[in-house]
Amino acid sequence: MTLEIEFLSSNMLKEKKGYEKISFILYKIKNGKILILEEPLTMIEQSKLIEETMIGVDNKFKGIEVASLGEENKSFASKIAALLGIRKGITVIGPATVIKRLRQEKEPQKILMSAAEGIDNKKAE
Repeated sequence: MTLEIEFLSSNMLKEKKGYEKISFILYKIKNGKILILEEPLTMIEQSKLIEETMIGVDNKFKGIEVASLGEENKSFASKIAALLGIRKGITVIGPATVIKRLRQEKEPQKILMSAAEGIDNKKAE
């Protein structure tokens, strides 16, 4: 099995609003892709994504794994930037059948990903 990783720019995702953004992400994940988003999802977007995922869980689609890294600075300037929609960081999202576990670590900031059993780690020919 070949792992597909797709990078989605913040510009492309800004064109999509609300449910359209969530359904776009979910469609790609249900097709087995691991997504790396250029900026982190908001807590509301992440909650909506998980909520929508739980509706569609079945024998073929087992759910998703999500991890975000973002600027944790709570300075006045970073709060103003957040209000203006400027967010720094990334979000990694993938199907639970492909990703065994995503774990966030704070020091240093990183995301650790474990592939599910049965995923071939050899390069695709």
